[in-house]
Amino acid sequence: MASLDDFPEARREGLLWHFAEQLDYYDIDHIVHISAGGTCGGGPYWGESCPRWEELQGPRFFDPSHDVGAIRQQLAFRWGDMCFTCLTAIPTALDHDHISGLVRGLLCGDCNTRIEECFHVAGCPFADYLNAPPAAPLGLLHPRHGERIRRQRAKAKRLGFHPHKAYRDAPT
Repeated sequence: MASLDDFPEARREGLLWHFAEQLDYYDIDHIVHISAGGTCGGGPYWGESCPRWEELQGPRFFDPSHDVGAIRQQLAFRWGDMCFTCLTAIPTALDHDHISGLVRGLLCGDCNTRIEECFHVAGCPFADYLNAPPAAPLGLLHPRHGERIRRQRAKAKRLGFHPHKAYRDAPT
């Protein structure tokens, strides 16, 4: 039976941090146990284009002169223009690791909103993507990662702890 201890350290810490204000370690571990064998998926746009795609297709989306657009363009050129997890929807988000700031890939809006909540160790499109992000070897840092570090420090102050050494020590 899968447990929270089976996750790679960064994913385990990410789940603990993501749910820190609602659940404790044992609650999350229980969800991992009952999620074993299933996969993440479903949702209103699973396998379909996000209805906001037309509005997001503006000049900034793949504009190489825009910081995020240049990275999106590079990823789409290397891996195609479909969501890296569901493989059927048009990507609308530049996904990145919220701890390191490293870009992981392009996701559709539906996958991007739910990927951090995957409780599967492996065998699920979300878990497989998180365990081996396609764009990780490129070493691209998300241009807005510094903003996220400031927000995380505010959350840590509110909670009274921060589990991630990477956030505590990161320059802003």
